[in-house]
Amino acid sequence: MLILDDGFQHRRLARDLDIVLIDALDPWGAGRLLPRGLLREPRSSLRRATAVIITRADQCTREEKTRLIHELRRLWRDEPPIEAVFRPTGLLNSEGSRVEVASLGPAAAFCGIGNPEGFRRTLGDAGVSPIAAFRAFPDHHHYSDRDLADLERWAREQSAAALVTTQKDLVKIPHSTLGGLPLWALAVRADFAAGQDRLFGRLQDLVIKISAPNLSRFQ
Repeated sequence: MLILDDGFQHRRLARDLDIVLIDALDPWGAGRLLPRGLLREPRSSLRRATAVIITRADQCTREEKTRLIHELRRLWRDEPPIEAVFRPTGLLNSEGSRVEVASLGPAAAFCGIGNPEGFRRTLGDAGVSPIAAFRAFPDHHHYSDRDLADLERWAREQSAAALVTTQKDLVKIPHSTLGGLPLWALAVRADFAAGQDRLFGRLQDLVIKISAPNLSRFQ
């Protein structure tokens, strides 16, 4: 079995299951296709999805989520989408050490992801306080030595005791400190707030479908 990230747009690729994630804080990427917006395909392409998961479902208002669910049921199918939330589990550094969030102290936070505001809110939910300053880089940013030196200088100017980023960013920065300041990533776990049984049922059906031909050879 192969699992591919960002494979929905690869139309020539044979697949058994398509799972599309919709960010509750920015579901339609400014409502325009690349390069004017963040959408890679029109919204109508959701009809091809096997399952749709709303992520950060706990970070939007009830009214915003209700509107999004109504729109998804119109575009996809008349079925409630699955809802997921990100639960902070602590702080992790590049050496694999873990500490509790409460031990962080004043931190300068930065990230290079598609939705920086989502990370900022997750930091707040995790109890990272105070956040001395916040800085966003473009999505998939690769950090140069100059970037790291600038981050160190910036964090010290903010009187931060540490720097904190995402796990996605940390794998690109093989350092546990920057200029003597600890560098941590906020570790998170995805939990389901709704629809878990439906998702697991589809995954189980897929496993049975894939396993059946192989099992028949040994019978």
